[in-house]
Amino acid sequence: MNLVSSVAIGCAVASLPWLASLTNMDSLLDYLSLILLPGMIVGMAMGGGGVHNPNWTATLVATAIFWAWIAYMFIRWLGRRKAATQL
Repeated sequence: MNLVSSVAIGCAVASLPWLASLTNMDSLLDYLSLILLPGMIVGMAMGGGGVHNPNWTATLVATAIFWAWIAYMFIRWLGRRKAATQL
């Protein structure tokens, strides 16, 4: 259950910059583009090393995996903390 929840959270967080691009709020998009930073490193490597031509599929997948891992670690930490306080 933790894995499914963390994948859903990771995909939702990875799609935030795309959702912000649908609006006309450029200042919000500047801050939300930091969410794509872990995936951009992988996307640039998969795109041949060019900064201006990243592989967007690899970028989005790597970003979703990164944020799913962060969410999984947080959910696992919460579960361990809750179990430790019940003892």
